[in-house]
Amino acid sequence: MEVGLPDGSENIDMLSSLDQVKNFIDAVCMLRDPLILHLRAHKPPPTCIISDSNHYWTRDVAEEFKIPRLLFNGFGCFSLLCIHKVREHKIEEKIVDENEPFVVPGLQTMVEITKAQMPGNFSMPGMDKHREEIIANEMASSSDGVVVNSFDDLETIYCEKYQNAIGKKVWTIGPLSLSNGDFGDIAARGNKASIDADRCLTKDRRKRAKEIAEKARKTVKEGGSSYENLTQLVQVMNARTA
Repeated sequence: MEVGLPDGSENIDMLSSLDQVKNFIDAVCMLRDPLILHLRAHKPPPTCIISDSNHYWTRDVAEEFKIPRLLFNGFGCFSLLCIHKVREHKIEEKIVDENEPFVVPGLQTMVEITKAQMPGNFSMPGMDKHREEIIANEMASSSDGVVVNSFDDLETIYCEKYQNAIGKKVWTIGPLSLSNGDFGDIAARGNKASIDADRCLTKDRRKRAKEIAEKARKTVKEGGSSYENLTQLVQVMNARTA
């Protein structure tokens, strides 16, 4: 109740109104000092921090322990590259009509999108400071790399291009849902009802989806690209703090 949130507001999906988002972000930022105290009191010390890109305050925690900090974002490399290009070219600042399509600059293929279709980055009133910090954090300049819930075979070109764009290592270690044996947890994640995917796909798209799903299963198994990337990530982080 310290920031004006009712009990049961553990994530944004559980908020009763968008008016509570600022309070929620304020509350999350207050976790910085308790987390530092918790990590100080426990052994062994952390070797790195992986945090959601919205949790910009974790850079202070990483600096406190002199450890690497990696960003995690739920988007894939293609979406992250598009967002980066739009931010880099300050496209949003030039848009008058949020429903007017514009071309994302710097891509091999032409991609049109509107401002209304882009992630909002908490654009509601009172969020200016948080929004600026989040956008700066998403540009990855203050991090040591980005962890992405995707896999190389799905978006090979865009993983490489996103890595080149931000100048930091991108670790593709997904799809993480296939590494989680708790299917109840997967089904409940986000606290939202799922839809029957088969009803939304044509025969050709179902075939393509099955092919991608098979590649996804292989990539998280031993010898797969995501398995190897995760193994390498652990080795690199351990070596940096040895």
